[in-house]
Amino acid sequence: MSYVQDNMMPNEKLILEARLSMFPVVVSVLWSWIFVFIPTLWIFLRLKRTELGVTDRRVIEKSGVLSVTTAETTLDKVQNVSFKQGILGKVFNYGTVVIQTAARMGAEGLRGVSNPKQVRDTILQQMELYRTTQIREQAEAIAHSLQQRSPAA
Repeated sequence: MSYVQDNMMPNEKLILEARLSMFPVVVSVLWSWIFVFIPTLWIFLRLKRTELGVTDRRVIEKSGVLSVTTAETTLDKVQNVSFKQGILGKVFNYGTVVIQTAARMGAEGLRGVSNPKQVRDTILQQMELYRTTQIREQAEAIAHSLQQRSPAA
């Protein structure tokens, strides 16, 4: 028996007993799904589909969920590497890594990168090793060329 029926006066007739509609619950579940599940799914897909690699010659980036954007930059073309971290980024050690080249200026960068300081430091270190290797190879090539030109003693 319902509360209304329990509290009726003697000889009182119940004409209508109404309940709440399930429609607001359905709408609430749909909105929750749209505003919680879909962004969560989007973030998960972005996490799985974004890559950043540092080799001994290049920096390779790939990102995108519905479409894919790639960028490959040789280390000698990189002009500056920096990173940005907000308060949450400092606490949870993530941030935006910005790689600037002559062709690609700006500060958009790759967002949400784990340990951005390590990424920046690794790129800078590889840039220095790459430049040192290039100089050494050029010097060896010049020395080899000079040895071939000099008359045999």
